[in-house]
Amino acid sequence: MAKITATPGFEQRIAISEKFEDVVEEGLKASGFSVVPSGTEHTYPDFIEELRLSTDPNSLFLRFEPDFAIHTAKEYDEPPISCCVEAKAGKKLTIEKTAYEQYMKRVSLGQLIAVVFECENNEILWNFVEDIVLIPGEKTVSVFLPERRFAVIDGWICPRETPYGREVLRKNPRMSGTPLRYVNSQSLLPWADFKQRFFEKQSLS
Repeated sequence: MAKITATPGFEQRIAISEKFEDVVEEGLKASGFSVVPSGTEHTYPDFIEELRLSTDPNSLFLRFEPDFAIHTAKEYDEPPISCCVEAKAGKKLTIEKTAYEQYMKRVSLGQLIAVVFECENNEILWNFVEDIVLIPGEKTVSVFLPERRFAVIDGWICPRETPYGREVLRKNPRMSGTPLRYVNSQSLLPWADFKQRFFEKQSLS
């Protein structure tokens, strides 16, 4: 089989993400966590590129595997308790629809998923995915003139669903174009509080 080559926009987004993931990984290790990469887009990039358009349940779980698996046993008796961590680079505080849905499916199975966001001025914020508040897409696009608004379907902003959106995507290959929503920053927590909140979450489980 011929090797699948990633699209230029996808490669650019991966490069940006990897820099932020390094920062998140260093922060987790400095807090005493054991950390291993788990995001399949980095561990098996060619395989995941082949699944890029696949939407069956198995493929979606593989495509949207969180970036890291972590655990710390220092404050616990064995065995340690683990958590998945997703790093979101880009400084725009957005989350894509399919990724969010996959994370919430994991939560429904009892998994613990934390999402860490790169923000302006090098600030880092985070929360457990079920506690993140998403802004309705209608509110986000309302500040633009009607002819410059992306379509909104079920509360999610869908750039590809309007001629204007498709033109914007054509001119900005780094944009993915998949449905997304913005995150309410008031629902996020300081990165420095991650370890404390992690153990608080365990005590409530």
